Formats: sequence, C-alpha cells, structure tokens
Amino acid sequence: MAEYKPLSSSRFKPFANVVAQQFWRTVIEAYTSGNYTETLLEDEDWQGIVQSIAPYGKSASPVR
Repeated sequence: MAEYKPLSSSRFKPFANVVAQQFWRTVIEAYTSGNYTETLLEDEDWQGIVQSIAPYGKSASPVR
C-alpha cells in the first residue's frame, strides 16, 4: 500500500471526498501493483492528495 505522510493544516480537509479517494487508490493500486506513494501536498498551487507513480522497474518516490 502507498506511503501516507500527513501535513498539519487547519484550512485543508484532505478527507472531504473519501469515496473518490478510495476509488482512485484502488485503481492506482491495481495498475501499479502497489508501486506508488501518496502524499498530502499543500502549497500555493495545490492542496490535496498526490499519488506518485514510478516508471516500470523503479521505486516510487514522493513529490518534491
């Protein structure tokens, strides 16, 4: 399963759409055979969950 790194923030609610998040986790998990990471990203351009998928034969690494 993906690595989860929570960020502390009072203005961001990362679990607002749990059904959609679970759908995409299931799809990405199946597509990558579990070779992805999941990170909460919070900056001026994006606030939300990001899945990083590794190229074939490589390990996934978190964004940044």
